[in-house]
Formats: sequence, structure tokens, C-alpha cells
Amino acid sequence: MKIAIIDCFAGISGDMTLGALIDCGVPLKYLIEQLKLIDLPGYVLRVHKIKKHHISASKIEIDFDVKNQPERTYKNIVKMIECSKLSQDIILNSLRAFRILGEAEAQIHESQLENIHFHEIGAIDSIVDLMGSIIGFSYLGAEKIYTIPIPLGTGFTKTEHGVMPVPSPAALEILKDYPVVHRDSEYEMTTPTGATLVKTLSQGIIPENFVYVLERQGYGAGSIDSPKWPNLLRIIIGKSADNKYSSKAIIVETNIDDMNNEIFPYVFEKLYQAGAKDVFLTPLIMKKGRPGSKLSVITDEITLSTIETILFSETTTIGLRKYAVDRRILPREIVPINSRFGKIKVKTITLNGKRIIRPEYEQCKEIALKFNMSIMDVYHEIGNIKIENCET
Repeated sequence: MKIAIIDCFAGISGDMTLGALIDCGVPLKYLIEQLKLIDLPGYVLRVHKIKKHHISASKIEIDFDVKNQPERTYKNIVKMIECSKLSQDIILNSLRAFRILGEAEAQIHESQLENIHFHEIGAIDSIVDLMGSIIGFSYLGAEKIYTIPIPLGTGFTKTEHGVMPVPSPAALEILKDYPVVHRDSEYEMTTPTGATLVKTLSQGIIPENFVYVLERQGYGAGSIDSPKWPNLLRIIIGKSADNKYSSKAIIVETNIDDMNNEIFPYVFEKLYQAGAKDVFLTPLIMKKGRPGSKLSVITDEITLSTIETILFSETTTIGLRKYAVDRRILPREIVPINSRFGKIKVKTITLNGKRIIRPEYEQCKEIALKFNMSIMDVYHEIGNIKIENCET
């Protein structure tokens, strides 16, 4: 299993992460081509080599006209991401990242998520840093991403809202429930963008005595020069012998009999956006003979607190149960396949060495409507396509 370790000994920001990913081997040309799939014109992305404390690193520069930048809202950015032609995993992680950012800003300013106006975070450089980093990790194929405890600096920093304490309120809000450490740095070691990348992508702190085979390392440079330490972010890429198809998980569940059933789809969406691995309902007969539902969520330690908050705030429950379970999944991937309907994407799973096609509902629905067919016939036809037609 391929892993990535974000070794943020001097903190983490979006540009440092992007620089370290390029230093690890993400081609700049590929990154620029992927970013062009987003409707975000008017900037030039450059990278050059510099040294910090005699260590060579990649420094990201993004040139754009600061004066002509529009003020972007959370809704603007969500629409921009959803309308892009990026792969589905990158779109989902990007949406999750900006939701984490938006909810932190909403909490700090006592506002609603839909009313949030991004300032520094909505600027071109922040969007490119954040989404470019998500694209970069996807390119490297890291199946699990770990960090060390996130260092928080001290002092003050200037923002659109005025002078703010370091660490910033947004960074602290984002890193709730994540291990952090304070360091006397007198500069912003971890930015809100860096904190967002950690909460969006990381499985947590690298386990003690974790064994892996080192493949490569890359360094991304920050803007400030510190006499105390090299202001760099290091990303380590390696391979672990862990079984990627088995893992520990947590099931959180609650019984509900006094909520409008129309609300459940909204709650499901919120839970999936927060990182839930699965969400499902089980019908129940509860006390006094009332019909109800058991709402179950499969999650992990990193997202557990957020899942609990959503369940308490978005449903009528006043209590939860949670317990650890072992989770095992079959190997699966989404691949293009040639069919008489054209090139489509299907899920393939591997069971006992045999590869099986599992058609995707949305793809079958689209074909059924386009070709005026029964959706069951579409499922049957796609499911029986020879596996050799899959592109790997």
C-alpha cells in the first residue's frame, strides 16, 4: 500500500504542500493541465528551486492581479468545483475541503455557511494551492496520508480582517480534535489552508513504530526565513505492508422515532461530506409501539467528532452509541470500459482472484434515458461485458 507522510516540522501551508508534491515528482505540466479544468483564469503558476538551511526545495509562485479579484462566496466556489472536469475523487475532496473551511469561518463569525464570503481563502493563490495539492496527492496515488502533530506558531499576522493572533482562529477551529503542538516561532506556522489539507486528507498521526519502505522525499519552501529551523515542509512517499482492504472502523448509531423522514437524505449528505464511509437506516419498532429508524454511520477516529456533532445538531436524537469494529472490503476500482453505448465508467471488484463488473447506477440511469431502454436491461448488458474491454 502506498502511503504519504506530511512531515510538517516547520508547519504547513498550501504553497509549501504544493511545492513538496512537485519536489516528490508531480509534473508541473500535469498540474497546470489539471488546474485548467477549473474555471479559474488569470494566473500563472511557476516553481523554482531555492535552499533553506542548505536543503534544496521547490518554491511555488502564483502571479495574478490582486486588485481585480472578485470576492468569492462558499456557493461560488462549490459551483466552480462541481462544474469542473476533474476526476470524481478530486471533486469530492475539494468540496469537502472548502466545506471544512467554510464551516470554520461560519463558526468564528457566527454566520451561516451559505453566507460566508472568503477573502484570502477565496483568492486565486489559495484555491490553486488547495486544489493543486489535492490533485498532487491523487497523482502520487497515496492510499493513506499521515502527519506528525501539527505545529502552531505564536505572534500575530495581518489579514483582510485586520491583525489576527497566531495561530489564527480559523486554523484552530479546523484543527479541533486533531493533535497539535505549540512552538515559539513568532510567525504563522500552520495556515487555514494547510490545516484544511490535513483535516481533508489525513488519516491521523503516523502510528508509533510504523514500518514502511521509503521511496522518495520532497521539500516545499515557505516564504519566511527562520533562523531557528528550515522553513520547509517535507513529504515522504513510501510503501507499507498493511492490508489496505482491512481496517479498524467505528460504528455510531442512534434510534429515532420523532423526526420527519424527509430530513434523512439531507442528514445523509452532511455525513458523507464529513467523511463517513457508509450511512444506512434500519426500520425499528420502538417503545409504545411506534415505528422508528436506527441511523448507523461507519466512520473512523479522525471524523468521529464531526459525525457526532452532525447527528446531534441535524437530527432529533439526544443520545448515541458507538463501538469499534473490524472492516474488510474487496479490492475495487473505477475503470473506463468500451460498450455499444460508448466509453463508460464502471466499478470492478476482485473476488477470489476473479474480476467482476458492477455497473454504476447513475451511469445506467443516463444510458436508459438516452437510449429509451429499461434500466434493468442496461444493468444486465453492462454487467455481462467481457472484462478484457476494461482499460487498466
